[in-house]
Amino acid sequence: MSESRRGNELAEMSAALRAHAAKANPTKDQQHARRALFQRIIQYLTIGLDMSPLFSDVIMNAHTKDMATKKMLYHYLTHYAQAKADLALLTVNTLQKDCRDEDPVVRGLAVRSMASMRVPDLVEYLVRSRLARARAREEETHRTRTAPVSPRTPPPRPLGLQI
Repeated sequence: MSESRRGNELAEMSAALRAHAAKANPTKDQQHARRALFQRIIQYLTIGLDMSPLFSDVIMNAHTKDMATKKMLYHYLTHYAQAKADLALLTVNTLQKDCRDEDPVVRGLAVRSMASMRVPDLVEYLVRSRLARARAREEETHRTRTAPVSPRTPPPRPLGLQI
């Protein structure tokens, strides 16, 4: 891809990302267009083109509720987080909100993405979000943590029977 064509395409993608970020409640068509845009970004990222100039525009779209778009967004963020560590910290609020989501898939995706970002300052937020979630579900957490750890004991044998 020629440098001028790539520059034009990056500018178009940036403008489209900003337009999508400005929409609070997108329609189905707008969500589909946003998803297609993120697919294009991830395709270029996969073939080795530098898509880091779009980092701040991608962050502005972090509030999406579409699961496919959210996965692509988190993939992009984890890919470029180390190179743009100061901007990656801007996603902490969205990631923490997703850590408290009702859907366990969204929670797992957010925790995994936050842990995958190789940014030293994010460790503090990751630990905080995990502790807050554990406190909120203390009883459930205790059950889920002790069940795998407890040793398996064989069922009791009836008295008087030799096996």
